[in-house]
Amino acid sequence: MKHRKTVIVTALVISLFTLASCQHPAEPYSDSSTAKVPASSMTESVSETATVWNTEGLPSKELVPETEAQPPETATSSTDSLEPVSTEKPTDPPGPSEPAATDPPQPSSESPKPAEPSKPTEPSKPDPKPTEPAPSQPAHVHSYMADVVAPTCTDKGYTEHRCACGDSYKDSYTDALGHSIREETVAATCTTGGYTSHTCTRCGASERENETPALGHDYRDTVVAPTTTSQGYTEHTCSRCGDSYRDNYKDKLKEVFDLQVIIDHGRAYAQSLGFTIDKTMNLSNSGYYPGYYGGGYSMEFLKQEVVANVQYTADMLTADGDTIDGYRCNIYASYEPETDKYYIVVLYG
Repeated sequence: MKHRKTVIVTALVISLFTLASCQHPAEPYSDSSTAKVPASSMTESVSETATVWNTEGLPSKELVPETEAQPPETATSSTDSLEPVSTEKPTDPPGPSEPAATDPPQPSSESPKPAEPSKPTEPSKPDPKPTEPAPSQPAHVHSYMADVVAPTCTDKGYTEHRCACGDSYKDSYTDALGHSIREETVAATCTTGGYTSHTCTRCGASERENETPALGHDYRDTVVAPTTTSQGYTEHTCSRCGDSYRDNYKDKLKEVFDLQVIIDHGRAYAQSLGFTIDKTMNLSNSGYYPGYYGGGYSMEFLKQEVVANVQYTADMLTADGDTIDGYRCNIYASYEPETDKYYIVVLYG
């Protein structure tokens, strides 16, 4: 039974080392504190130890882990390293530790950039030809023109010298003249105030003092009555300046002409035509033809109207070839103030 266990353990150890050797064929696990041991040597050492287990039936030597394996040249034979057999029950030997896997070297994250192709070089420009030096010019000599500026009431006079190149300077200064003042007193009027003025006779500068307010108008009133030909009004005239204006207008008066003058003028014309004047005739005892009825523009106009009515009456009576001899006649005239109208008729019979 013990022999079978030894064989199984030995086979398991060999399998583990074979598996480790297949996973890391490049280089077995190594530690900086121990020397590297070839896989073959390690297998032989395990085999020798397994032989002790087989012959004695008890472990006479503990298996050495891979990290503690000694170099081949310093390892001793299995017979020399046997220890007295322990009476205690052997414990399962620890399994060999697998070498730590080492990551293969990773390529650098920054891969080298491909070299850029070199730019073609531009052909060098030929050196410019040396310029010929400009011919030297003679130094500028100022030629000044003098301009005399006369003094004024407030500014000094001087002479200004100016060259064509723009350079200039002034000299020969003279004092300002000062104002030549003339005083004048202006009296106040109805519309403008009074003052005393001081005016320079050279430059016209002026200033005022002693100012007084305007006097205002002094109006005197005159009432003009209306007539038959013009309106009435009140006229206001200023006693100082003569300014005037009118207000309070009144309408023209209605002219009433002398009716007796009109009547006498008509009777005289009727008598000249052959009528016999009868002053007793009136609108109720004689015949008449409607005469003029209208406004009295003038006395001459009304006289013409009464003559026209007498002539019309005479023409009407003699229309049949008779004469007017023996016909009586009288003139009637009246005025209506309510309507401002004149009424003129010729009475006959």
